[in-house]
Amino acid sequence: GDAEITLEAHPDTVTEAGLQYLAQAGFNRISFGMQSSDETELVQVGRPSSATHTSHAVALARAAGFVNINLDVIYGLPGQTIDRWIATVEDALALEPTHLSCYALTVEARTRLEIDLRRGDGVEPDAVLQNTMEDEAARRLKDAGFQRYEISNYCRPGYACRHNLLYWQSGDYLGLGPSAQSYLDGCRFGNVEDLDAYQQALAEGRLPILDTEHLSPEQQRREAVVFGLRLADGVDGRAARAGEPGGDWEDRIQRLARQGLVEEQSGRIKLTDLGRRYADSVAVELL
Repeated sequence: GDAEITLEAHPDTVTEAGLQYLAQAGFNRISFGMQSSDETELVQVGRPSSATHTSHAVALARAAGFVNINLDVIYGLPGQTIDRWIATVEDALALEPTHLSCYALTVEARTRLEIDLRRGDGVEPDAVLQNTMEDEAARRLKDAGFQRYEISNYCRPGYACRHNLLYWQSGDYLGLGPSAQSYLDGCRFGNVEDLDAYQQALAEGRLPILDTEHLSPEQQRREAVVFGLRLADGVDGRAARAGEPGGDWEDRIQRLARQGLVEEQSGRIKLTDLGRRYADSVAVELL
């Protein structure tokens, strides 16, 4: 069939033989964590790697038969200037991927950056600079023929990531392996993180599930709207209001519209340019 079978890989870890084996096994999409083409920036976030490894990994993947190739890049890295970010975007485009994911740096617990910040050895990401970087990337990627179909994701025509779309369109998905997350029939659940515990549960005939959350029909509807708003096409206005005409829900939508965060056009509710900046705040308001 034409199923999208995708994997993520660190550019330093792939081999010619390994990629050929994966392609022969049926994998047809690969995502590399490029992050930056500046080696100083990579070191500062705890990833001592040569920026040339990504270009080598992409070449190996293409030689193995992969056509659908994504690169993840991050803006707002410590010490990153707008010129360095532009260089990363241009270097990524030079590798001719079919898809690019551009993520704003966030400080995650127990990472090297978070530890450095707690010790006073770093500075928080500059939100204003990150906004400028986002705008610059969006402009350059549009000029290069990429479509922005989701807040952080850009693709060449026909190469939108199917599993990403499944998340944003509230479809069912099953995650296999340690830490994998799933969503089936209104139930969200995640597997244990530890590989040994995962294997032991399976050996004992138990599902290796750690956390489970059952969503009510109303929660499912609201999440469908919140996730769907991340897409450039937004959500169907009638579907967004189904089950709760008027009332508090409608008040919230109208309040967000007055704030310039959402707009309704041709029956669809979408985030505005400003709304994309504050997508998390919009989500909190609607949930």
